[in-house]
Amino acid sequence: MNRTATLGSALGTVLLATLFFRGSPVGSSAPTQSNQQPTRRSAPQERPTVHKNKQARWLQADGPWKASRQHFAGARSGKECPALSVRSPDQPPSGPPGSINLSLDDGREEAATNPREDIWCIPDDDDSVRAVIAVVPDPIHSRMTLVFDRSIEAIQLAADNMKYVIDQYWLPWESEPKQWDDYESWKKAGVDEQERQELPGLLMFRWTGDPTESTGQSKVRLLYVFLVSDTATSGINGTQFTNAADYARDVLCAKQASSQPYCKTLRIIGPSFSGSLASLHDLAGQRPETFTVYSGTVSSAAAIRQQHFEKLTPPLTFRAFVNDSESAIRSLLGFLHDKHEITCNDAPEIAILSEAATTYGDAPRDSAQPCRYTSFSYPREISSLRNAYKQMVSDAAPSTGNSPANGRPYLSFNLSDPTNSSDEPPDFSTQQGPLSKEAVLMQFAAQIRRDHYKYVGILGSNVLDVMFLTDFLRKACPDTRLFVVNSDLLFERELDNAPYLGMMAVSTYPLLAPNLDWTNPKELKGSVGPRFPRLPFSDQFEEGQYNAALMTLGEIASNGRTVEPYEYHLPFQANPQRFDPKSTQFPLWFTAVGTGGYWPIQVSSNEQNAANSTSTMEPELKPPDFSPAWNAAVTLLCVFAFLHIAIVLTASPLRQFRDLALVTTVPAQRLFFIHMSSAMVAAALVMLATPAWRFGLHGTTFLQSLVLFIAVPLALIGIIFTCVILH
Repeated sequence: MNRTATLGSALGTVLLATLFFRGSPVGSSAPTQSNQQPTRRSAPQERPTVHKNKQARWLQADGPWKASRQHFAGARSGKECPALSVRSPDQPPSGPPGSINLSLDDGREEAATNPREDIWCIPDDDDSVRAVIAVVPDPIHSRMTLVFDRSIEAIQLAADNMKYVIDQYWLPWESEPKQWDDYESWKKAGVDEQERQELPGLLMFRWTGDPTESTGQSKVRLLYVFLVSDTATSGINGTQFTNAADYARDVLCAKQASSQPYCKTLRIIGPSFSGSLASLHDLAGQRPETFTVYSGTVSSAAAIRQQHFEKLTPPLTFRAFVNDSESAIRSLLGFLHDKHEITCNDAPEIAILSEAATTYGDAPRDSAQPCRYTSFSYPREISSLRNAYKQMVSDAAPSTGNSPANGRPYLSFNLSDPTNSSDEPPDFSTQQGPLSKEAVLMQFAAQIRRDHYKYVGILGSNVLDVMFLTDFLRKACPDTRLFVVNSDLLFERELDNAPYLGMMAVSTYPLLAPNLDWTNPKELKGSVGPRFPRLPFSDQFEEGQYNAALMTLGEIASNGRTVEPYEYHLPFQANPQRFDPKSTQFPLWFTAVGTGGYWPIQVSSNEQNAANSTSTMEPELKPPDFSPAWNAAVTLLCVFAFLHIAIVLTASPLRQFRDLALVTTVPAQRLFFIHMSSAMVAAALVMLATPAWRFGLHGTTFLQSLVLFIAVPLALIGIIFTCVILH
């Protein structure tokens, strides 16, 4: 028994020693699950290799080229797009640097060096394709999802104006986050999402006009718009921009067209924020191409000057299609001073609330203005405070729905933000953080009341922040007039615009529907022709982005058409001059929030528009400007005035209207009341008829002319004559 145990122990010791001293083969790797490092992708065999500038990088199977390949699938005269090959990352390249491995129908692989035809599937002899880059707000890493949606809509509207419709699209951002059941799937999805967001998005538009409208060099049938994201703090996504510039050159530069100007100059729509200009300067400086940049949202003159973009000269030509906020504030201060609303003495009567930690928010704090004002900086990311207010209201009054049965057929107004990540560090104090920010705003409001500020302006990148602050200050400082440097239709929503009524808006585009007729020479001259289209712009920056996209597309894909910015000219110009790309100012509108839309106060012209105005027409009113209710009121008031005159002149103690006779007791008192009633009737007639007399009523009907120019003057003369006789 002991001998058997001893023999077994010896045999086990020998086996353990053999396994211990055997070791692992050289070059083998067998990491355990705990120390294995996560790879860039869990399935590298699904990625073909691209060698560019002698450094290999992966070309994902899902990317913006997917939309292009879908568009050209089956449209290459029997020659299908070659499939991207499947190659392992540790496999040596089969082609020279800059080549792409392609799979052929017979199973062989070959290296190709023409990305335009092999990746994007564009026939090399097709010279009807153009590409631009659009810089839009990051919809994932910022709280500017609303501005992102508006920017995409503006680009689509501009393309539609040029007779292009959306054909294909590919976006690197997911609108709804996916849910995963296990950690490994979640980790892999995060890596995939990060790689995906290094690629630019793509919108493809195809020409829908008459094929015979354009010929030769100007014929453009397909537009590629590469989407690059930016934020107000970190600027433009550099990786996306570099990839987008590379892809745009691949799409633009066919072999036979590599020397064309459009192959050497890249055009950019954007950026979205004034804080992105510095990154645009740095990224463009690293590229060999020249750039033409049109932005409809950048509105900081200081940021433009810091990057020397005001020179309008290559290699980067920049142009903004909105007035800068500094000049807008300067014009408003001058307007208020001329109207004796403020005095511009040592005691400031204006305060401006601007967001902290952004280039746009720094603009009013660093600019020199004719009148002194006090600058306040509110916390930029006050979304936690907005969300807390929304939660408090929801807890206090649970929603009962918005059905017509509940008396509200409209959507509820919601200023809360989605729970996506932001470009700001998060607030970890979820309970006391909103209280702290509210305490800051309460202290600002107390100082505004104590110092008796007459006007308070609010500037912010996020319109939801501006609306929340406007509502807050309206309740905390009811005696203060508020103004914003933007016009947004969210301020005009029915049933929700009570906190904003009377607020002034200083903007480039007033969002006034009649202004489209005031700036249409054909409409002003009364000629029959197409009216300017009413486009669905939500705020002035969306309209600015539309103009930026329209002028960009017009310069590369006009197809022989003349392109003009929307609402660029001053109103009531009979012969406005064509748009000058070197002009730096648009008209500046002062409007007020009222019921039924914005109401114009004044429009401030600039030197460029004044020089281009060969003849300015006087404002005039036309029959459609007067409602049927106005016509009925004037007519009935005239009838009442003539009845008043007849009754007063024929009043007698023996007749029905004996109370108006002056032969009774206290005639002086009766005469006083008769004069007062006569004056009220005359004043009402003058108030209703003065607009028509002042601005003229052209093309009136016979009845309107009879009432305005005969009946109303006779009624006024009769009232005055009656009062003189009675007195």
